[in-house]
Amino acid sequence: MSALSEKRILLVEDQFLLALSFQDILEDCGATVVGPFQSVSTALEGISSVSEQLDLALLDVDLSGKSSFPVAQRLTELDIPFLFATGFGRRALAEYPSIPILEKPFTDDELFDALVAILPEPVG
Repeated sequence: MSALSEKRILLVEDQFLLALSFQDILEDCGATVVGPFQSVSTALEGISSVSEQLDLALLDVDLSGKSSFPVAQRLTELDIPFLFATGFGRRALAEYPSIPILEKPFTDDELFDALVAILPEPVG
């Protein structure tokens, strides 16, 4: 059983083929993907509809020229761990210095490892 089995992962990615690829990787790990969402507004709507059920999130930084930071802010408010996926490097993320970054392109294993690393410690 994978560490991501039965986890609900919000996926925010505006490039359709990348979103499908990430979704396949996550589902192959046993996760349930919420999304993918291609814009800030649809992602925020998605969070509102399932916030208590989300375990993790993967956010593309640039969504068709708009920053995903409003989504990151909402996830922070809800205490949902997330990481950024970007082709822009760390320089684009000065607002969120402690959030992990996956620099595109990345491998399936790098995605899996990065998400497992931000899983909250089990209580008890």
